[in-house]
Amino acid sequence: MKSFNPLDLLNLTVAVASALAAFMAAFFSYMFARSTRDKSEIHYNELLRRAELSEMRAAFERQIADLSIKLTATEGRWKDANHLLISSQEFQPAVADFTRPVYSNFLRSMGLVPADLEIDPLLVFVLTPFGQEYRESYDSIARVCSSAGLKCVRGDEEMASGDILSHIMRTMVKARIVIANVSSRNPNVYYELGLSHALDKTTILVSQNIEGVPFDIKSQRILLFDSDDSLVRGLLPIIARTLGDPRKSLVPPS
Repeated sequence: MKSFNPLDLLNLTVAVASALAAFMAAFFSYMFARSTRDKSEIHYNELLRRAELSEMRAAFERQIADLSIKLTATEGRWKDANHLLISSQEFQPAVADFTRPVYSNFLRSMGLVPADLEIDPLLVFVLTPFGQEYRESYDSIARVCSSAGLKCVRGDEEMASGDILSHIMRTMVKARIVIANVSSRNPNVYYELGLSHALDKTTILVSQNIEGVPFDIKSQRILLFDSDDSLVRGLLPIIARTLGDPRKSLVPPS
């Protein structure tokens, strides 16, 4: 019988340990690769889901806009569809003031701090759908504000980290004036408009009139327009009155 050789046992032990180490390395490499692949797949699926939801939201908003055009094509239809907005404007202050809003639990939940309640006397916040078809109207509003020495912004113009609603609320609270384009009866705009009224902001409403020339209604701070030029012409005197100097002659922007 062959005698026991400790060296052979040592070599066998080393071989088994090496094989086990190689197996464990391969196993952990496999698990790491699988985990990385799973995370990448989850991330991809999340991005795909967000893209699909964004497209669905855009499609629904386009449908709402199309229906809104049909519902508000004439003065009578527009008044019927927006009678609550018309009534609310009767209680709006004629001149934009600098009253700080109350630091409510809602504002606190939005992440605002007392320092965020300071009013910027030159800031105008525009509530508008983000669709490209509303870009020219927003640009016209921005030109009017610029001619009055005001800075005009909307919710998606600045990069905001975290909740977009918190960013909108922070900007709206700081604004001296809020202008809302309610042409499409966009639900996001209407929600933000309700918040603006609750914050006691001086709010100017604008809406596109589909047929005929713009018409006047009871409140001077509701402007209906049928073109970007008529929006500029109509908004200039409203901004002047809201700033507290109806005699001020604002130069039409080029």
